[in-house]
Amino acid sequence: MKEEHTTRGTIDPAVFVARFEAQFQELQPGEVTLSTEFRQLAEWSSMQSLVVIASFDWEYGVTLSAEELMAARTVEDLYGIVSVKVSG
Repeated sequence: MKEEHTTRGTIDPAVFVARFEAQFQELQPGEVTLSTEFRQLAEWSSMQSLVVIASFDWEYGVTLSAEELMAARTVEDLYGIVSVKVSG
């Protein structure tokens, strides 16, 4: 599954945003951008954070630690963390 979302160790930012957004039931496509502060999303909760962490493992084969998640503020921050892990 990783191959379909990455090219030569890189992740397409638009695909990343779409996959992140898909983890939320009440969001409409296009509501999330790289600059979205994900903790401000109405559905964000500790349970949702676990869903997002699991999705990164499933989609990209990387594990995001609780510390990394806490340090991130925007979807772009998450994208950067996951991208480094995918390419490294």
